Amino acid sequence: MLLKSKVDGLCRNAPPEALPVAEALVRAADELPELLPLALRGRAAAAHFNGQEDTARRDFERSSQLYEEQGQPVESAKALRSLVDVHQMVGRTTEALDCAERAEKIFAAHDEDRLLAQLHLNVGNVYTRIDDYTSADRFY
Repeated sequence: MLLKSKVDGLCRNAPPEALPVAEALVRAADELPELLPLALRGRAAAAHFNGQEDTARRDFERSSQLYEEQGQPVESAKALRSLVDVHQMVGRTTEALDCAERAEKIFAAHDEDRLLAQLHLNVGNVYTRIDDYTSADRFY
């Protein structure tokens, strides 16, 4: 979806500009339920890059749930992977590690080594944030 790519690029290069584009993405997906989880992931990313962690958390959780309902476990786990970072940014270590555990099982079951490596980086960041460098080292 072109708008999702636009949101992703803006998140990296001009985060405030990503917010209205992400809202447009969600509005566009209102009539296309199969695209709603992707749109929510886009809005969640824009919110996360702009420090709106509550919005990011809600949208990533809903996106993961919708993907699961649509029978797309790997996509669901991608949303969970991003949610790990959202939780760790606000100090919700337990929630971050719970999301990571759920995503890890899915990625491992589907032989998604690249996604698993990205998840492990996020988990390493969780442990670094709480000064548990031994645990962080296992994931890095």
